[in-house]
Amino acid sequence: MSAVALRLIETKRSDFGAQAISVIANAFVKVHVTDEMLFTRLAYACEHVAFSDFTPQAIANIMNAYARHDNLDNQALFAFLSKVSRQSVPSQWESRHLALVVNALAKVGYKDDGLLKWIAEAALARPTSSFDVQGIFCFVILLYFSRRHTSSFDVQGTNSEKCSLFRKVLSICASGIENVLGHDF
Repeated sequence: MSAVALRLIETKRSDFGAQAISVIANAFVKVHVTDEMLFTRLAYACEHVAFSDFTPQAIANIMNAYARHDNLDNQALFAFLSKVSRQSVPSQWESRHLALVVNALAKVGYKDDGLLKWIAEAALARPTSSFDVQGIFCFVILLYFSRRHTSSFDVQGTNSEKCSLFRKVLSICASGIENVLGHDF
């Protein structure tokens, strides 16, 4: 067990904010530290942080860090962060935050109809010009998930939502291609 994990055990949960947890988790994943006790303790601390302390960046970074760790059961943490995300303000989410969350969901195979629907709605509210190549790719993944792994798009009869999301992704892809290749391709 790492010294950091031991220190986390001795620390009160209230000593950690969402941003601190995201920075610690990402730092250790980046240098390939896979201390299960450390990540378990961080997840536990995360679930005791006030919802209001979570920024879109912190949520996206925590999900991304845990998705990059190979040997963890992320279900409870992802369920918690899904709930936090859906209670946040969609307009505060930048396309990169949405893209990181979609990418994390795809990496771990986490299926959450409510979160995917919320992400789709948040994406539809973003200007097309705000999406970069990573965002475009992740929304293609979102389309795949919405078609293959969820029921909310089908059960609620929301073909118009599917069409709106599909049109948005096509528009984002077109503008992304123009930005990468130039207007004369």
